[in-house]
Amino acid sequence: MATSLKPSLYILLVMVAVLLFISVRNIRDENRKLSMEMEVTSTVLLQAEERRAVCKADLSSQKQVMQEMKVATDKRKVEVDSIEEKVKVCNNQMEEMKLKSLKNKNGSEQL
Repeated sequence: MATSLKPSLYILLVMVAVLLFISVRNIRDENRKLSMEMEVTSTVLLQAEERRAVCKADLSSQKQVMQEMKVATDKRKVEVDSIEEKVKVCNNQMEEMKLKSLKNKNGSEQL
């Protein structure tokens, strides 16, 4: 008795089996597509991380160069300030010498 199924129940079971088969196949196809997208995304992410590492290294070295340039600029500024001070002293001395020379010249003319 167990082996005799009604034809409508048999058709219903076949339809359910076919629907399950189609659903499983669709799910596998979607899974395959998602896996491929995930692989592509992983590759893109890896490339972006590599570019980021390169940029980070470049930034670090540029910051170091900027710091070295700042130190060199500050050093040159101190040197320029020192030279400007020496030039001022020299100019003052020259003015004093000019004044003395003019006084000596005027003093010798009066005699």
